[in-house]
Amino acid sequence: MEEPTKKELRDERREERRREEAKRVNSKRMKKIVVWGAIIVTIVLIGWLLYSSLKGSGRELSEDRSRSVPLQEASHIEVGAQHEPYNSNPPTSGPHWADPVHPGVFDKSQPDEGMIHSLEHGMVWISHKSSIPDPAKEILNKIAREHSGIVLTERDSNDADIALASWGRLDTFNLGDGGSVDEGRILDFISRYFNKGPEKVPFMTGKEY
Repeated sequence: MEEPTKKELRDERREERRREEAKRVNSKRMKKIVVWGAIIVTIVLIGWLLYSSLKGSGRELSEDRSRSVPLQEASHIEVGAQHEPYNSNPPTSGPHWADPVHPGVFDKSQPDEGMIHSLEHGMVWISHKSSIPDPAKEILNKIAREHSGIVLTERDSNDADIALASWGRLDTFNLGDGGSVDEGRILDFISRYFNKGPEKVPFMTGKEY
């Protein structure tokens, strides 16, 4: 087998340098794509949060009929573990499970321990007794679907027909005459207390129990 000539060796080294340079350029290009992708996602997320927090702010808010609830220690506990009693019904803070409940409309209840973690992330929890009439449920469904970061569930252990909960804040009330829903009261609560939790986490995280 013939030894490669000097020219062939030079060409081979030149080709190797060309391949190395191409790899370096591609690596640099990929890093730029990743960085710009992260920047774009961040901008979109900030815009979405801003839009969600300002949605409905054009209407004048009525009297705030919710109440502040003293915050309990927000510790993580294992699923099924015993914990101290909550200081409100439904709860607005306290021991909770590691996985929050993701936003959405649920036709069943979700565990308080999962919902508290959702409130910690800034979501608003609308819960209602299963016995309320279907037209009232449809109104609640519509509100939940039109606003981001809302969890709507049934909860028969509520003291009233409807409960609105956010981190450390609670409003409860019954349906009006003929099963009417005070939509303004719900929208005002969302405008005031949406995204007020201590942890800023994308709302799409979480699970259904």
